[in-house]
Formats: sequence, structure tokens, C-alpha cells
Amino acid sequence: MDILTFHRRGIKQRAIARKLGISRNTVKKYIDNPDLAFKQPGLRHKKS
Repeated sequence: MDILTFHRRGIKQRAIARKLGISRNTVKKYIDNPDLAFKQPGLRHKKS
């Protein structure tokens, strides 16, 4: 699920941030600007 879906379901910004592992400021940014596309950070692979 994305930030806006959580927000529409009434989940508080702090809970969204905790669940997604991002800051509350980031959550607020995407709620205030719904045209931005949030990409949840994935696993990063190190080069060997």
C-alpha cells in the first residue's frame, strides 16, 4: 500500500511513517503533494 491509501483509511502520519520506515516529514510531503510518486526503498545490492 502507498502513503495516500493509508492516509485515506484514517491512519495517522506517524503510524504510516513507522510502517514504511520513513520520516513523518516524508509522509507529510506526499500527503500535501499527491502528484508526487512515492517509491518505497527496496533492498540495495552491493557490487562484489
